[in-house]
Amino acid sequence: MGSGGGSREGGATVAPAELDLVEQAIWRTVVYSDIYDYPLTLSELHRYLEGAALSQTALAQRLAESQRLATQIGSDGCYFFLPGQDKQVQVRLDRSQEAGRLLSLARSYGLWLAHLPFVRLVALTGSLAMANVSQGADIDYLIVTAPGRVWLARALVIAVVRWAAWRGAPLCPNFILSEDALHFERQNLYVAREIAQMIPLSGMAMYRRLRAENQWTERYLPNAVGPPAGAHPPAMPQWRLTRLAEWLLGGRLGDRLDEWERGRKVRKFRRQHPNWSEAAFSRDFCKGHFDAHESEALSTYDVRVSRREG
Repeated sequence: MGSGGGSREGGATVAPAELDLVEQAIWRTVVYSDIYDYPLTLSELHRYLEGAALSQTALAQRLAESQRLATQIGSDGCYFFLPGQDKQVQVRLDRSQEAGRLLSLARSYGLWLAHLPFVRLVALTGSLAMANVSQGADIDYLIVTAPGRVWLARALVIAVVRWAAWRGAPLCPNFILSEDALHFERQNLYVAREIAQMIPLSGMAMYRRLRAENQWTERYLPNAVGPPAGAHPPAMPQWRLTRLAEWLLGGRLGDRLDEWERGRKVRKFRRQHPNWSEAAFSRDFCKGHFDAHESEALSTYDVRVSRREG
């Protein structure tokens, strides 16, 4: 099976010229997953298909019948990958085993986080949401809070993080936002994938609101509607202690504590990470992405889809 590359025309990234628009979308989707050494099943390729809305049946037919795609995408019958990258299948299987261990921890601690005061949604994000982790990986969470309580809720979340670390569980709540700030200003393929891949562990009503506020993701991933398969957590009643804490901290005292905690932590973050590019902080969100994964992934993707190979 031959290898193919893309080309750049007028600053835009394009797939190999011999592919039609749907085939280009299929190829691009496989290229993006190749960044993470992650071959895709048919259902995954359909869900995360970039910019093309078609049924899974139509996708399967195109993959089976297109001779052009056969020169650009390999398959072992279960997974799809770039030509010569069949070794990624075993990598995925190995990482999936490690993910199984972490997923049970992620769900268990996610329930603890969900019962904290002012927490309205806990969702699993990052590589673990795709069961694609190596040893030593973190458990990434996105958390939505009540309005005006991002930093107070974050302080409580960090208490759980430290308790979990003492027990050997690496929790990383790297994006905490208010329900007043559900719309994502940064709109690109990376962010769309992160939103579509996240697994809600609690707060399905808030998850639906978040997806509704970010319908722009459908421009990138028109088939990725709703949560991933099987991600429908049951409704959980609030603990009485949680309701009491929210009542006690729901007024001016809570406002002052939240403002004080925000000022304290942002000053600390600025000292520790003076050159951050993707981290962002305000009254309504704490986005602690100090490692620039987004720009790195998009840059790598752009290079891979725009280079021409012989």
